[in-house]
Amino acid sequence: MNYNKVCYMIFGNGASNVDVTVRMNNIVLERVNHVKILGCIIDDKLDWSKQMNHVSKKCFLSLRPLYSVRPLLSEKSKLSIVTATVLSKLFYAPCVWFNSSKLIMKKINNIIRMCARFILGRSKYESVSFDINNELKWLYCDYRFKFECLKLAYSILNHDCPNSF
Repeated sequence: MNYNKVCYMIFGNGASNVDVTVRMNNIVLERVNHVKILGCIIDDKLDWSKQMNHVSKKCFLSLRPLYSVRPLLSEKSKLSIVTATVLSKLFYAPCVWFNSSKLIMKKINNIIRMCARFILGRSKYESVSFDINNELKWLYCDYRFKFECLKLAYSILNHDCPNSF
């Protein structure tokens, strides 16, 4: 075990007030307030704000350079590019962190609308809510979370999942 990479975190709203020292083999471990595990940033309050800020920044940075070539691409090409570069980041591990605060859900829905406007060639102020559901066949954040949870439950009930479940 590499003790320089081992750290610990205390979960809870009052966690910052707790003064604890953890040692392994007489080495004092570093206390952290967030950690990145398998691409998800888990913080000591489990509010997922660090994860959402990180994901939304990555999504915006992935989509922004594509606007210069938008007129040259077909709708099908734009859909493929957005799915690969933005939605793959946005929808990674939604069962874990999608059921968060309303502010986080609003940010996710804004990214979904931004992607839809890019694909459909709409301006910033044009509504795309109808097209997101009916043309693109996407789900908004709250329905996507429920869908992902149901998929996981279905896999568990039908023994189509890892033995740890």
